[in-house]
Amino acid sequence: MIDINFIADRIKLLRQKNKLSQRDLAEAIEITAQSIVNYETGKRTIPLETLDKIATYFNVSILSFFNEPVPSFIRNDRVKQIPIVRTVAENGRYDEMSISDWIEMPKLLCKNADFILFIKDESLEPYINNWDLAFIKRDIVPDNGDIALFYLNDELLIRILHYHPLEKVYTLKSHNPQYPPITIEKSDNFKIIGKVVATFSLT
Repeated sequence: MIDINFIADRIKLLRQKNKLSQRDLAEAIEITAQSIVNYETGKRTIPLETLDKIATYFNVSILSFFNEPVPSFIRNDRVKQIPIVRTVAENGRYDEMSISDWIEMPKLLCKNADFILFIKDESLEPYINNWDLAFIKRDIVPDNGDIALFYLNDELLIRILHYHPLEKVYTLKSHNPQYPPITIEKSDNFKIIGKVVATFSLT
């Protein structure tokens, strides 16, 4: 669950550290000053889209509003730093410019993932939501029914894999019926980048 008071304190701290009034911040991200008041006092739950605007404005990771430091007693070989990336190439690689932040987590929780992406559509709802975090492990061939990250014609998709062995056809499926299945054609530029080994909800 979202800790409203924790987020409220972080927003207020960032605003005051940068010597902004509530009205200044509201104008910068194009919302009302009363909304900032409500978010800083915990009277309203801030939408993730608005929190992302605040994080971008202050040049911090949105995860800094949720992520507590890893306790010192597990800061050893059981902890891994994982990059949060904006995008990856069709081979699953990324450059430094693609990294928006790093998150430190116990390996047991992140399942030794190589990188993290925000899910930015509703295709897997109601089980996995828009703005959830997807932990990707590269170079793992997913089985039928696994959720994986795919590259399809210059677009990154996180979908459920279905493979027809007799027809040798891949189909990318969704949980949300508003997103129809995608059948991969021979002419498509299609790559399986990696398996989604874990997800994490910020809500």
